Amino acid sequence: MIRTCALEPGESQPLHRHDHPYLVVAVQDAENLVQTVDGTRIDADEPTGGVVYRNPGTIHMFTNVGGTRTSRAWSNRWQGGAT
Repeated sequence: MIRTCALEPGESQPLHRHDHPYLVVAVQDAENLVQTVDGTRIDADEPTGGVVYRNPGTIHMFTNVGGTRTSRAWSNRWQGGAT
């Protein structure tokens, strides 16, 4: 299953957690900020077509801090993977 998310400048996803490892693909260039519940702030700039592997478990919020719309796709299901 592939999921997508598009955020306008300044828009955020609410706090959430991924229960399985997952891959993120940037559909277009993006300037992002990931904030965890413990206060950690991670700059997550992504070039178009960039792919990032993420481990599960961290509760976080994702914010578009750039001046343009951000669009990304992710999947936590691949060959033999769970949802």
